[in-house]
Amino acid sequence: MVNGVLWPTLFQGDEDNIRKVLYGSWLIRDWNFGNTSLTGATFFGSDGNLSNTLFSPTNPGGPWYDLGYMDEKGPEFTPKLDVKPTKVMQSRWPARYDYTGQSEEIGATLMESNPVVDAIYNNAALSNLQEVGAVGYNISAPVELDLRWRQALFIAVDNRSGFNYYTIRVYPKVLFGDFGKIPWNIEEAAALPVKAFAIPDAYTTPPDGVNVGSPRWILRDGPGWRLQGQANFEVTAPVAAPITGLKANISFTTPAGLITPVTYTAQKQLIPGGAWTSVSLTSPTGTVSGNTTTVQATGLTASTLYNAIEVIATDSNTPTATVITSAPSNSFTSTAS
Repeated sequence: MVNGVLWPTLFQGDEDNIRKVLYGSWLIRDWNFGNTSLTGATFFGSDGNLSNTLFSPTNPGGPWYDLGYMDEKGPEFTPKLDVKPTKVMQSRWPARYDYTGQSEEIGATLMESNPVVDAIYNNAALSNLQEVGAVGYNISAPVELDLRWRQALFIAVDNRSGFNYYTIRVYPKVLFGDFGKIPWNIEEAAALPVKAFAIPDAYTTPPDGVNVGSPRWILRDGPGWRLQGQANFEVTAPVAAPITGLKANISFTTPAGLITPVTYTAQKQLIPGGAWTSVSLTSPTGTVSGNTTTVQATGLTASTLYNAIEVIATDSNTPTATVITSAPSNSFTSTAS
């Protein structure tokens, strides 16, 4: 019998994945069938920070509107599944279970009295908002309510090692279904408690391309997220440095979140846009120093300009290994011998 291992060897926890929401926003806009489809929507820039076009009139599907300050508790999300067991005489355990209902409730207390909040409270469209400070400002509630569908984005901001970590909850279709009491007194802000409900949207396909019509999906990005490993490995260029013996040291950020042991292969490119061909490494595991791994490419051609080298990491996940490829390295010229 093979000896076992101690618990610390098995434990896969990562304290960097413990999140708190330090700051955040609730963005909203009107839903309008396929015109506001979120298929292919982009909420992050290339650097992982938030898109700067969300409030632009030219934003695909129209601009988003910020509901402003919320109370210190922030938004709360309450998914619910209704389960019905079928009991039988021959066992004290149910013989089958069925999901009979599914929903997700979103709750928050809106602290501001602004035109966006007024439109939500009065079931009005967001397309013709009056300006703050407008002379003759007014808004009225309809006598008979129509179902007015909205879309919602919740942006959460955390911080890791001085770098922002973003989480976005995307709701392509929501319905406001309840409002709480609005206090008017000297002790409390005249805040508006609201509840909304997530609804499937047949016009939207989430980024996974699988759950068409998904009522909610979650996105993560930001410099803090990318520092955690795999994404940083894929977007940060390795550093290639030629050394004597027709070799080159390739240094890169060690990918995190992979099942160890991790092995590396590499491929080289002679000219921009040219074909990638394999290059031999002296060791498939390389050497690790801090958060940097270095592998050594060998068998290079003397005095040759190489456009780039890419490193490919393969972990030990079973039954299917995770394989990720680095960004291309800098160009370099091999030594003469």
